[in-house]
Amino acid sequence: MEPLSVGDLAKRLGGTPSTTSELVSDLSRAGVTERHADPANRRRVLVSLAPEYCRPFQAFVALRSAALWRALDRLSPRDQAGFVAGLAAWPREVLAEEQ
Repeated sequence: MEPLSVGDLAKRLGGTPSTTSELVSDLSRAGVTERHADPANRRRVLVSLAPEYCRPFQAFVALRSAALWRALDRLSPRDQAGFVAGLAAWPREVLAEEQ
């Protein structure tokens, strides 16, 4: 898993940079995430999972996503596209409600 800036992480999570920064700070204090200066831009901070959490996180995602992949495999290409479109629309609606 590649390190991300707090801003990039916020975009991926669909949250605000300030809320994401608070979450990262809490996880960092708990030892779950690590912060490092970006070698390409020393003013930018990159966030990554602490090494000891990478494998458990990957195992959790694999376990929880297996059922979803099985379900998607049973759908027609048209139904898969509809599912993806609906899934993509969901965070947009959530963000619209927050504004």
